[in-house]
Amino acid sequence: MVYHPADLVEQIAYYVEGETYNANVRVADIKGTLHPSYYGLNWLQMLMSLERHKNDIDVEKVKEAIFNTQCFEPIQLSKFGSIYFIDGGGNHRVCQAKFLGLETDPV
Repeated sequence: MVYHPADLVEQIAYYVEGETYNANVRVADIKGTLHPSYYGLNWLQMLMSLERHKNDIDVEKVKEAIFNTQCFEPIQLSKFGSIYFIDGGGNHRVCQAKFLGLETDPV
């Protein structure tokens, strides 16, 4: 399921904006998005609704978009406790990373 932080984070009102930094995050720890178009969908439904990358079937091309942080907008996440939510750029790439079985994602 693609969650909104309020679905999984207790006392979400107490979280404040923090630091920005680069890291490699476990794809399994990314639980959802702040993008309202995907709330309540499962990851397969989200994948099927991705307009921009709907025809991306070249696995190497998709991996390049995920891992080439020099050429593509960084994936932006918000961290709540030990779980992450897509916050800005990266909905498409994170969803694709889940289906490719990637272990980590540079964010």
